[in-house]
Amino acid sequence: MGGGLWYRSLGCPSPAPSTCIREPHFWVDLQIRNDAYDKRAGLVWIDRVREDASGNWHVANAVYEGDRGDGYETWGVDVTLTPIGGIEPNPRIQFAAFVEMNGETHWDNHGGADHTLE
Repeated sequence: MGGGLWYRSLGCPSPAPSTCIREPHFWVDLQIRNDAYDKRAGLVWIDRVREDASGNWHVANAVYEGDRGDGYETWGVDVTLTPIGGIEPNPRIQFAAFVEMNGETHWDNHGGADHTLE
C-alpha cells in the first residue's frame, strides 16, 4: 500500500503568505488479491486535525487501475479535501482500507491502529 498528500495552490489574495489558500489532496494505492471478479474496494477515513474521530468517517471508493500479473490488482483512491489557509495546519488523514468480495468484507486497519498520512 502506498499513498501520500499533495497540495494545489489556489492563490494568494495579498503578498502575505498567511493569506495563501491551498487545496489538499491525498492518494492511496491498494494491492488487492484477485480472489473474485466482482469486488468493491476503498477507504474509510477522517482528517484528525479538523474532525472528531468519534464522529462520522468518510468513505472513498477505489477505482481499478490494473492487474499486477502476480495474482494481485492495483486499485486507487484519490480524494480532494476542503481548501485551507496559509497558517492552518496540514491535514492528518487516518484511514483503514477495505475490500468486499465473495460475500465478505476484508479490512486492513494496520493492526487496529489505522494507517496515517501526514
